[in-house]
Amino acid sequence: MRAMEQYSAYSSQLGIFARETVRKSAESMAPAAWWEMFGGGFPQLQSVAVKILSQSASASGCEQNWSNFSFVHSDSRNRLTTSRACKPVWLYSNMRLAERTQSLEQGPQAPAWEVFSDEECQGSDADDSSSVEDSSSDEE
Repeated sequence: MRAMEQYSAYSSQLGIFARETVRKSAESMAPAAWWEMFGGGFPQLQSVAVKILSQSASASGCEQNWSNFSFVHSDSRNRLTTSRACKPVWLYSNMRLAERTQSLEQGPQAPAWEVFSDEECQGSDADDSSSVEDSSSDEE
């Protein structure tokens, strides 16, 4: 009930919400950040507002899940019930997540098609051998 009272104060623009600077900053700030900054006097309403406003407004997470589900529950495996298909979908999703995490940790890899030509390799070998010869003559 306390959150409803706090919402009433917010919608009636009472207390801190009556200030012009607070209302102006609401136009330029991200909504969740605004509630973090100005909603401290209304903790229950602030908690609800931040949770709601921090949610993604995209269906991409659902679409990814449906894609994984369609991979596991294909025509050849259509006898799986929904409850039995959830475990393989969960495993498949987490396996893909682990692969992506591992590839990020390893850093960028050189593409396989970037191969030096024979001339480039021989040219670099010749440069290396001359520098070795130069350094050995300096030591003598």
